[in-house]
Amino acid sequence: MRARGLLLAICLALSAPLAAIPAAGAAGAAAHSSSVRTCGYLRASVPYTHHGTADRWRVYVNGAATCASAVAVLNAVIHARATQHLGRSEASSYFVEAGWLCPFGNMGQQTCELPTRLPARPPIRARALALDCATPGRGCPAHVPSDDL
Repeated sequence: MRARGLLLAICLALSAPLAAIPAAGAAGAAAHSSSVRTCGYLRASVPYTHHGTADRWRVYVNGAATCASAVAVLNAVIHARATQHLGRSEASSYFVEAGWLCPFGNMGQQTCELPTRLPARPPIRARALALDCATPGRGCPAHVPSDDL
């Protein structure tokens, strides 16, 4: 009888680390849910214009935002419909659209962040990126790492 109790105690001790595996898997699934999603395309010209639709741009998003909202915001920025705030330099200039903050774009890409509240930036709830598919050497990959957003 005593040997059976000892055997049961050993089995329980050895199975304890296995009980933690589902919890770790659930945490990993939560982290994966904030990964970058590839959303689709929009059409716009470079430099940004109200009506230009020459180039195809691919949109990516991560965080607490939908693809539809990311595409809509980036479309408004790239078509010069977002509210523009001009700073002393291009580096301190940005667009605001639907609560998103979007610095002036680099050649072939436009980023935006959805802060908890404007004008303060952190913490960031979501990030979005549009890449011009016609940009040589980069194009529009099927997936981008979260560090690119």
